[in-house]
Amino acid sequence: MQGGLYESFLWYDRLVRQKKQPVRATKIEEHRLKGKRKGALLKEQVWFEDGQVVDYSLAYINLRRCPVDNGRVLG
Repeated sequence: MQGGLYESFLWYDRLVRQKKQPVRATKIEEHRLKGKRKGALLKEQVWFEDGQVVDYSLAYINLRRCPVDNGRVLG
């Protein structure tokens, strides 16, 4: 019986190795704000995996408003 377990493990291992790794992509956009908020930055990062959004990050950065933490006000 142990031989059967060993064979099935090898078969399973081959299937796992044959799977393709998902394609990951990152999109980064930075927008410089104008008007009252001149000098501020809105930074957006989106991580995609196989065409679907996996994770995202949005930050509002303004050194005049918050000199601590490199100007990150919201994020």
